Amino acid sequence: MIQKIIFEGHIAPTGSYLNDIRVDTERQCAYITDSGEGAIIVVYLRTGRASRRLTAHPSTKAEDITFTIEGQEINIKVHSDGLALDPNGEFLYYQALTGKSLYRIKTEDLRNPSLSEIQLGDKVEFVTQSGVSDAIEFDQKGTLYLTSLEYNAIRKYTPEGHIEIVIQDPQLKWPDSFSVTQEGIIYVTTSQLHLGNSRTEPYKIFRLIPD
Repeated sequence: MIQKIIFEGHIAPTGSYLNDIRVDTERQCAYITDSGEGAIIVVYLRTGRASRRLTAHPSTKAEDITFTIEGQEINIKVHSDGLALDPNGEFLYYQALTGKSLYRIKTEDLRNPSLSEIQLGDKVEFVTQSGVSDAIEFDQKGTLYLTSLEYNAIRKYTPEGHIEIVIQDPQLKWPDSFSVTQEGIIYVTTSQLHLGNSRTEPYKIFRLIPD
């Protein structure tokens, strides 16, 4: 089944860049980060209606930082980017690419049209200092995996609240998007964006089988 959804200007204004998406098939809802302006788009799949939330909240905005990848200083402003639904679909976790802070919010609050932007902002929870990450994703056990751009690594945020390195390898050049299978196998791409036109290696997909 193919569903076409058109976003009007007040949902995707000039300068927006709709990026990562997570779909909750049980609640028939999708969540999309706007990396260009900073916001979370909520899409109600049954009707095709969408709403733009947390447009002025600091959690969706880039932080005032620069970061270094393989000796190269990166000075860009990319707002809310990576996002992930917890295994129960109760919380949406997200963070700006240009930032080191991980946040979460209850999905029922995001879907609640009666909450004003100020009221919704009060529902946002700071989770941890996660480091610069382009993608995050949960496995079925509730472990959150994060790409680590600065360290050519994949890290994880455990249910106990600890951040640990899963794997670190120079081949993980700007590790980007995740895919987690039902068997718990993790696939991750390397976009190598910091190399620009000097990139000589092909894009790669790595497979990780956690313990």
